[in-house]
Amino acid sequence: MGALTFLLSVAYLLSGVSAAPSSAGNASCDTVELGYQCSPATSHLWGQYSPFFSLEDELSVSSELPEDCRVTFVQVLSRHGARYPTSSKSKKYKQLVTAIQRNATSFKGKFAFLKTYNYTLGADDLTPFGEHQMVNSGIKFYQKYKALARSVVPFIRSSGSDRVIASGEKFIKGFQQAKLADSAATNRAAPVISVIIPESETFNNTLDHSVCTNFEASELGDEVAANFTALFAPAIRARVEKHLPGVKLTDDDVVSLMDMCSFDTVARTTDASQLSPFCALFTHNEWKEYDYLQSLGKYYGYGAGNPLGPAQGIGFTNELIARLTHSPVQDHTSTNSTLDSNPATFPLNATIYVDFSHDNGMIPIFFAMGLYNGTEPLSLTAVESTKESDGYSASWAVPFAARAYFETMQCKSEKEPLVRALINDRVVPLHGCAVDKLGRCKLNDFVEGLSWASFLSTSSQPYTLALTAVHTMPTYDITNYLPIETLPPPETDKTYYAKPILVLIISLRINTWNKYLSLIRKLQREARLFCVTNVYDLNELVDEHADEIAGFVVTTGDTMLADDRRRNDRRPPHPPRHPT
Repeated sequence: MGALTFLLSVAYLLSGVSAAPSSAGNASCDTVELGYQCSPATSHLWGQYSPFFSLEDELSVSSELPEDCRVTFVQVLSRHGARYPTSSKSKKYKQLVTAIQRNATSFKGKFAFLKTYNYTLGADDLTPFGEHQMVNSGIKFYQKYKALARSVVPFIRSSGSDRVIASGEKFIKGFQQAKLADSAATNRAAPVISVIIPESETFNNTLDHSVCTNFEASELGDEVAANFTALFAPAIRARVEKHLPGVKLTDDDVVSLMDMCSFDTVARTTDASQLSPFCALFTHNEWKEYDYLQSLGKYYGYGAGNPLGPAQGIGFTNELIARLTHSPVQDHTSTNSTLDSNPATFPLNATIYVDFSHDNGMIPIFFAMGLYNGTEPLSLTAVESTKESDGYSASWAVPFAARAYFETMQCKSEKEPLVRALINDRVVPLHGCAVDKLGRCKLNDFVEGLSWASFLSTSSQPYTLALTAVHTMPTYDITNYLPIETLPPPETDKTYYAKPILVLIISLRINTWNKYLSLIRKLQREARLFCVTNVYDLNELVDEHADEIAGFVVTTGDTMLADDRRRNDRRPPHPPRHPT
């Protein structure tokens, strides 16, 4: 069978609207190799709205491929390029500009431009600069991995958003441009986006969060961000109002004006070389606070700060394991079994895979894989540097056109392949396996670490284990050990059937990796890790490990049930064990 393009959503549309007249500008501050280096003291502090910039100079270990090694496999996970604001925010920003122009009695100093500023930003789609970023991303990827890419055609998937699909197309354009310019390339066939996965709460998609009701209802990230905004924004608001007499702003308005710096910049020209005048309204220290605000929102909204955040990345993690081991996907969370069981839509024999997603899809994946296990819970009140956060920040992790590379390499000095992860050119030392001085782990050790747990919390907190478990089980209110729906009486011969468990999270009262791994392996041997099939077994599991288990949360399709052993030591009798 020839190449199959499996389209599950509509083709993308490119925006034809520019926020400001195009200008040739100076393209030297945005390059294929280093990314966006225009006014870095400001632009690298825009959180997830920063354009991609290389972190190669921020390395704790070298990113150079050792001379005795060759890359044999690469998985790319990429965010879309720079975009216009979302529809709701674009409307909000326009209303704010209009209100300022209507109410201000004068426009002082650097705020003078607002008097005649014309808001013309589009919504949702890539900007021309965002398209340019993705072409550069494709070129850079080919140049970095050409020894492997010369002879193969990457297998490419995209989440179903128009801007994500468009990003994939532009990446392909850059990749193919670089390949055709390489006289040593032996396979010149152009890649295509073979799978486009719809973004819907009714369609499983490992590249976009949407199927977990409880997670989608969580407002933790928004609440943390709002509280931090209330700490840093009032002083800025007072200063801005002095320059705009007659204008009364909210703390949220301050954040919106800071948002406009990035959105206006990436929409002005095709190379974003003209910094928006909104950027000059704020100090360097205020940009540090803004960047930290965005990092907080991502950490507590989608990362380890949210109990269900990293669990959203389990599906992709298990897909990566399948690709690394050339074996079928073992997962019952966000994977689409129809797609992942079909070799045409989920091949297991490729050596280059490229997936396109969103920032809010990538953050859970990074945490599910334990890439930021060294990051302590972020302070809710004080700005922490990337050194203090062990390399985590929104601008370092998921800027516009962010890219993560997961490599395997074969080295002459090693019998087994080694695995390495890079996020925006920065080698991120792996966790959960025996890591060497170059941040790498042996393939089997890496896979084994991911198979025991999808994510761990920080070393100073109880580890958290996210387990996939989709097995038929009576749905009990775990707090009271009572059925929450009608079940057959215990004396009957019928098995208790109810809703499946989607995710089981156990918090452990242990703080060393060896103890953690020892316990998990013991539970695995006892077939309790992925086969908790009834409430009796769950109770028995808790009883046997009462000293280690601090509490657990069972997430079903529409209900979150919890038993916090730390707050309530009184336990009612077990429910009757169902017939075997």
